[in-house]
Amino acid sequence: MNEDKKTRREELRELYRQGNDASSKTFIPAKEKVNIYDDTTQLRVCAYCRVSTDNDAQLSSYELQKKHYEGFVAEHPTWHLEKIYADEEIIYGEQ
Repeated sequence: MNEDKKTRREELRELYRQGNDASSKTFIPAKEKVNIYDDTTQLRVCAYCRVSTDNDAQLSSYELQKKHYEGFVAEHPTWHLEKIYADEEIIYGEQ
């Protein structure tokens, strides 16, 4: 980050810390919320599956989680599943 941005951020932080006259502060409006379930919204989606042990029951849990996310994303034609992240070393017992 360049020095101008760092300086401006520190100035804004200091204004908020002071907590006084709002007229002298710079406010950045929030972005409008997007309806992610709208059929026109294109989304790149990632999921995270996690299990806590390497026993067979947990491996099954991982597979169920993975299938759930794949199915959920498939129900939304404008969504694209980019990647499913997982703690594979826990799943397969590789430490």
